Amino acid sequence: MEQKLDSRELRQKAKESLASYGGLSTVSKILAKELKLPNLKYFGSEKDEDIERREDWLEGEEFANSKAETRSKLAMLVELLEGNEDVAEAAAVQKQKVAELKSKNLEKILDKSRDLEKAWRELELFYTNAAEAEVTRLTIVNTDLSKIDESIFVNAIGERLDAVNKNAIDQSKGYTFLVAPGYIGQSLIEKLADVAYRNKILFLTDYMDRGSVEEVVEESNNPDRPKLGGNGKEWSRTVVFTNYALLRDKYDQEKRMLYGSVAAPVAGKLYSIDNIAQPIAGAQHGPLKGLKGIRFNVSQEQANVLDKENLNPLTNAFGEMMPFNCITLFKGDNVELRQYNVIRTLDYVDRVLKHFLNQYVFSSLLESKNREHVHRTIKNMLDRLVALKILKSGRITHFDISSESVERFDIKLEVIPMFVARAIDYTIGIDEKGLVPGESNI
Repeated sequence: MEQKLDSRELRQKAKESLASYGGLSTVSKILAKELKLPNLKYFGSEKDEDIERREDWLEGEEFANSKAETRSKLAMLVELLEGNEDVAEAAAVQKQKVAELKSKNLEKILDKSRDLEKAWRELELFYTNAAEAEVTRLTIVNTDLSKIDESIFVNAIGERLDAVNKNAIDQSKGYTFLVAPGYIGQSLIEKLADVAYRNKILFLTDYMDRGSVEEVVEESNNPDRPKLGGNGKEWSRTVVFTNYALLRDKYDQEKRMLYGSVAAPVAGKLYSIDNIAQPIAGAQHGPLKGLKGIRFNVSQEQANVLDKENLNPLTNAFGEMMPFNCITLFKGDNVELRQYNVIRTLDYVDRVLKHFLNQYVFSSLLESKNREHVHRTIKNMLDRLVALKILKSGRITHFDISSESVERFDIKLEVIPMFVARAIDYTIGIDEKGLVPGESNI
């Protein structure tokens, strides 16, 4: 049982000590109000009902938490007043202690919440660059990759995409992008690249966060790990960005500024852009919103070096922050698989065609009405894509019953996608015929 704090000896001592401050009754009421400890008000009263309540509170086990809180707050008050006869001096000392404690707590909070803050700020950049009143058909996967089996995660993503993209009869609910902000590791990038390839969607992610172009290139050519990308077509849907974006400056309690994904804001802008043949790159179509800065400066020569690594750098030029490439991780000879805007266009045509033709499966295309409607619809689609500058040209080259099976109807299209100029070469020469000897040419 706890020692009774209302013994006559202790109470008498308290009364004597507090006499010059208004007495025990006055002080206990003030402390009860200011410290929000209502039970203290009974300590200065000699009324029978107050004495009974005081004794119940002191002896009752159910009040253990209340008594612990009271002891803690009174101990803090003693610490505040102890050793300082001057109240103003005591207040100044404790104010400094509170400021130091607040700073330490903020430092801990910022450190513990850093990854979460980074994720939310990256998501904010997606919405900022999408610039839509409402973003539809967006699925957010909230998981800690360090605490989940990689194969389980990949299988879950793959099954979801297979259901609405690859294996779906109705293509209207399919996804267009798979976005993984930040560097998720070589193994996971490779596996998700396969998922993106079989489902014909763009997979956007980021390379390792490094402090310079030289460090990025060094990591890309690290002999201890395989290089990202290759000649296999499974790399044709994967786009990797480098040079992280500044999300915010550091607070006083931090040593580092907060940097984050470039893939997230690029995905947002790709979501909102009308012309799917246009990549988010360069001064005309690449500027991103909401970025506070970049990790390091990138020159044109350095951008060319990163191009050889199949990485898309974030640059700061013309007063804007923008990606300065539109290359996939495909390193083969098929040029149409190297620009992500081109592969996106081809996948779009494929998806639209599949969605439309699936509505005519089990219909007779020998009937002139059905046959003409399907042919005309496909032709109009191609003409419209050409008019919108999504395709350079497109035509139907074959439209007939299969020569191998009467149950099949074969349609063949030839399209030329719109390629963007990834480099502009020019030469300046002197027109010697225009020079007149002996005359001023200035």
